[in-house]
Amino acid sequence: MSRTRRWLPTDPISGWPSGWLFAATAAGAVAGEVLVGRFVPPAQRDRFIGPLRLLLGLPPAAAMGTMAAASTAVTLLLVPGLRRSAPARPGR
Repeated sequence: MSRTRRWLPTDPISGWPSGWLFAATAAGAVAGEVLVGRFVPPAQRDRFIGPLRLLLGLPPAAAMGTMAAASTAVTLLLVPGLRRSAPARPGR
């Protein structure tokens, strides 16, 4: 009896998702530079450096969280044994 193996990517950042991740980071950096440079007065920019630095990691973190959730959902749908609930323990 032969089993059919389904191919699932093991690396969450591979192929075209990595391109979108890099593009989102670059677009966010450009948009942030334009918005801060245009609308925040020079005297206040020094106060915003810390919080703005933290925003640089937001697009990659959001993308990775979304891909991890999607990967878990697909795995639960494709692997039949994972959808069944565990048997009840005796004595409970």
